[in-house]
Amino acid sequence: MHERFRLKPESEAMLTLDFLRFLAAVGVVVEHYWQALRGHEGLPGGAHLDFLSLCVDVFFIISGFVIGSIYDGRVDTRRGYFGFIRKRLARLAPLHWATLAFFAAIGAALLLFGRTSNFPDIYDWHCFMPEALFAHAFNVCTNSSFNAPSWSISAEMALYLIFPALLLLARRQPSLLIAISFVTLAIMYRGAGGLYGDEHDGWTNWTVDFGAVRGLAGFAFGLALYAYRDRLCRFRGALPLLVLAVSGFIAMGLAQIPPMALAPLAYAIAFFAIVTDLSGASAPFRRLAPLGQLTYSIYMLHVPLRFLLVVLVGERLLNLHGATYAWWSVFTALAVIPASWVSLIVFERPSRRWMSGAQPKTLSAESSPVEALPQLSVGEQRTA
Repeated sequence: MHERFRLKPESEAMLTLDFLRFLAAVGVVVEHYWQALRGHEGLPGGAHLDFLSLCVDVFFIISGFVIGSIYDGRVDTRRGYFGFIRKRLARLAPLHWATLAFFAAIGAALLLFGRTSNFPDIYDWHCFMPEALFAHAFNVCTNSSFNAPSWSISAEMALYLIFPALLLLARRQPSLLIAISFVTLAIMYRGAGGLYGDEHDGWTNWTVDFGAVRGLAGFAFGLALYAYRDRLCRFRGALPLLVLAVSGFIAMGLAQIPPMALAPLAYAIAFFAIVTDLSGASAPFRRLAPLGQLTYSIYMLHVPLRFLLVVLVGERLLNLHGATYAWWSVFTALAVIPASWVSLIVFERPSRRWMSGAQPKTLSAESSPVEALPQLSVGEQRTA
């Protein structure tokens, strides 16, 4: 296969994080598709999978660690800082704007032909400009409009803007970053009614309202882990604990333990994954780690793809229901992965190079960060 079309890790140091990012992106897809599938005509209700929303918090933690690892020492000057923002914008903006334009075009067509949507909140035009400007995680929108998962991209961009200040804390007093993370979490739990508060109003559902606050808690924790990397790299046996944490998270989530009660376990998953890579443990996920490059694409494309294949084709055109509708949804979910690969190769990489001013030869393993989105970034990819 031509080098251009291959997926491969650009760093041997973060293979566990790469694979975890991919798993977290899949978790977000499963949650959203299952949520739409539950109770559909001819289908049983089934269990809630709301606990998978915590995959986004795993993205934030990984992002804090990786951004710290790559950009420490590179944002100390005005030129370095603005170069950093340009690269981050080049990484996130093209696909974000493309998916926003997709849903905006659908909404405009509905208005033009005098049609109404079954989900009018998706086309809230008051949120169009805030979303285009990455400002829709600050309680300026009343609904998760257009491409709903993109709220975390807004939170991530806000964290990039204050990154130099957080990095200064990481260098001088990293314990303050731990304090910021834990105090923010405490405020979030307090505002959401405690550890076992109402799962529908819990902070694990905060998106366009207080999503930026939620992002700060995870990002600060991840950056603190970077600051303590010299101590954490001495820890051995993190990989079995990571497997145990992931297994427990899934088992307790399926047992319908409230998502907010599982949040500490989600943080533990990110912690053990980071420590596994820091300790230099052999990564059993080496062959699957390159899939981490698809994280951001999966995160941003799974909702538009579901709209095209499930809503327009499955529901409107083919009038599917029952088991046939369920299997069509499963097919669409699986199709997200190859669609994300095409998006990465054909659209995202060229767009990043153009916006960042980078040349293809500069996209080397030595100069390119292994980033997380949140997700997901929600689901970050590498870019020079």
